[in-house]
This record gives sequence, C-alpha cells and structure tokens, in this order.
Amino acid sequence: MDELLRNIKELLEDAEVAAGEIDERFPKEDYDPSSWSGGNFDDAYELGLDHGEVTGELQTLKRVIAIIEARR
Repeated sequence: MDELLRNIKELLEDAEVAAGEIDERFPKEDYDPSSWSGGNFDDAYELGLDHGEVTGELQTLKRVIAIIEARR
C-alpha cells in the first residue's frame, strides 16, 4: 500500500508540473483563449481540453490519496 501511495504521489507531482506549465503559458488574469489561439476557435477549444484534463487529473489523484490515507 505504501508503494502504491508513493507512486500516486509521484503522478500528482507530474500533474502539478503540467498544470504549472499551462498556467505560465496562459496567465489567468489575461484569460483570452481566442487571443492565445490566434483567433482559431478549434485551437482555443483544444487549449481548454488540455487544461481540463490536467485539472481533472489533479483532482482525481488528490481524492485517491485522501482515500488511501484515510484507510491506513
């Protein structure tokens, strides 16, 4: 169980790095996906999907860690 928890925490760290990279490229205070994508709606949509996947991964991993730690 300890090894599983370590592996999941490593995945969480990787996801946090990915989220940080997205945040650096696209600051929240300047939120304008249309501008970031050069006005191409399809590219703006893809940017949103990428961010959503990383955010969902972060939330899921945090929940799994909390469940495992609660059962230890």
